[in-house]
Amino acid sequence: MELLHANRNKLSAAEMKQFLNETTTIAKNINADETLSTLAVRTMGNVTLTMKELGQINEAESKKEMVFLMEAATNSEHGLYFQASAINTLGILDITESSPLLHRILEDNTNMNVPEISRPACLSLMRVDGERAIPTLRRVLQKTTDSRVFGTAA
Repeated sequence: MELLHANRNKLSAAEMKQFLNETTTIAKNINADETLSTLAVRTMGNVTLTMKELGQINEAESKKEMVFLMEAATNSEHGLYFQASAINTLGILDITESSPLLHRILEDNTNMNVPEISRPACLSLMRVDGERAIPTLRRVLQKTTDSRVFGTAA
């Protein structure tokens, strides 16, 4: 998967579509290894963004996995890195519908000092909301005790 991802710009539109479908299948496979699933979610987002930038898919197609990503971002049955990958992908794909979810993640005190969750949530919220993210990020700055989360929010 990493080799294909590194060479994605050399793939034809049909090959990219096949690659996207395969990574999506792996990402959604509940029996797959967590590390592999995490890589698949990240790769799925990057391939989707590449295809969108190349004009191979439209805006609506790029957001096709929005429901899956939003569920994956908050499902504690998954590991932290899987959740973080889903949160990051929401921002990479600029899924504006995830704004309320990202705000909730950052406003939840249980996530405040968990850098694996809070850091990608800060970045994704900025990508999705721009300046509207400032009040929530200000709260993170005021409440977190983790220097990594503080730095990302800043």
